Amino acid sequence: MNSPVKNETLAAPTQSEAPASTNPNSSLNSSPNSPPNSKRKRGLIAVASVVVVAGLGWATYDYFVSSHFETTDNAYVQGNVIQITPQ
Repeated sequence: MNSPVKNETLAAPTQSEAPASTNPNSSLNSSPNSPPNSKRKRGLIAVASVVVVAGLGWATYDYFVSSHFETTDNAYVQGNVIQITPQ
């Protein structure tokens, strides 16, 4: 069931066992042959820029043009309904 526990002491890692990079920002799964994410980053920046420019364009149009027109939703004009019959 349980294997006997060996009494081993843990030694500090040697230079060959130490991690190659001690930078905490480095990716754990990166390999020297993997391509950089610059293409993806550039694409995301482009999409974000288009969204921001479209939002600014809409806000400018709304402020300068649409705000000067009065609109109504579900407007109701009360009037009399009269049936016209022949004589």
